[in-house]
Amino acid sequence: MDMCLLHRETYGSRPPIFAILRCGQCDTTFTAVAYDGPSGPALAVLPSTNGGLTTPHTPPGVAYYLDQAQRSHSIGANSAAVAMFRGALEHLLFEQGFKDGMCGKKLADLEKAIVAGTAPKWANELDTEFLKVMKKLGDGSIHPNNGDVSKQQKLDNELIAKVRHTFEMLLFIVYEIPLQKMDRLAALKAAVIKK
Repeated sequence: MDMCLLHRETYGSRPPIFAILRCGQCDTTFTAVAYDGPSGPALAVLPSTNGGLTTPHTPPGVAYYLDQAQRSHSIGANSAAVAMFRGALEHLLFEQGFKDGMCGKKLADLEKAIVAGTAPKWANELDTEFLKVMKKLGDGSIHPNNGDVSKQQKLDNELIAKVRHTFEMLLFIVYEIPLQKMDRLAALKAAVIKK
């Protein structure tokens, strides 16, 4: 994404520093604020539109939680971001027909469906360990962890990037590959020369 600085106001050489940025491709604007955070200099970047990680066929409910994850991460609330990725995972499972219980029950039902041969086709293309770990990360981001909030430091920007990439893979496997296969097959069938 190409960004152009539209407006910048500073108050001396120290934060707060305010900037409005515009994407050169999609025209979305972003409000950026550099500020003195609790651990030193910090940056919050707030988009003018809903966003986060999506693919062309991501359902609105899943996209909602991915947007919430992005918004949380954009202001440095990584624990909240990881919790929202867990919410997106649970909504994805719900949307795929696993409606009973909370995320753990939905994952268990998915694994039972895989063994029984009744799971969606995508479930056979993905190691469910990815889903279990994402659930555990989300659980750890909101559970008390015996009162030890220092464990939240593991939920850093590097981990958020890994969770994001994993979710991107999941969206592609669940929503994009099946439709791409159908589109390609339909295009081939349409080109068959009739005798």
